Amino acid sequence: MTAITKKQLDAVAASVKECPEAVIHLTVHAPKRKSLQNVATQQLNAIKNYLTEQGGIVTDRIKTDEATDAVSNNSVDVTPQ
Repeated sequence: MTAITKKQLDAVAASVKECPEAVIHLTVHAPKRKSLQNVATQQLNAIKNYLTEQGGIVTDRIKTDEATDAVSNNSVDVTPQ
């Protein structure tokens, strides 16, 4: 995980801490290739673990989802609920 990504996730965690009822929804967009889907799932889990372990966010406040896309972009969306 890059320093820039950690900084962005730190900002997300700080925002969530300011709003006790906020829930984060993480959606990973994985390509159709199975091997790349595993990489995408690992990325999603790394982000969730960072937010809980480093950011201090309770796991109940983080929801996850996986979407399979035709485009191989391996991205993760972080959205409030």
